[in-house]
Amino acid sequence: MVQTCSVAFCKSRKTSSGDLHFFSFPLKNPDLLQHWVSATKKDLFVPNRWSKICSNHFLPRDYRQPPGGTYILKLNSDASLQFVYHHHPNHLLNSKK
Repeated sequence: MVQTCSVAFCKSRKTSSGDLHFFSFPLKNPDLLQHWVSATKKDLFVPNRWSKICSNHFLPRDYRQPPGGTYILKLNSDASLQFVYHHHPNHLLNSKK
């Protein structure tokens, strides 16, 4: 299965280059989950354990990579608010129809 971003109109897909990072929805944190679902701009969207949001929708300071590990999102209030209010729309404009 190809990993894609759950945000409406985002065309990001996981590639072997690893330029993008994908983060799982905070399914066990109902308040934060609601913010993320709202930010997808999808009507009636219900995320599951395979739903992800790509790093284009976060600031680089919102995640870190431990040595030899995978990227980890910092789930503090600043990171969640940056996600809700700071989208990077430029990557959405580059898609051709």
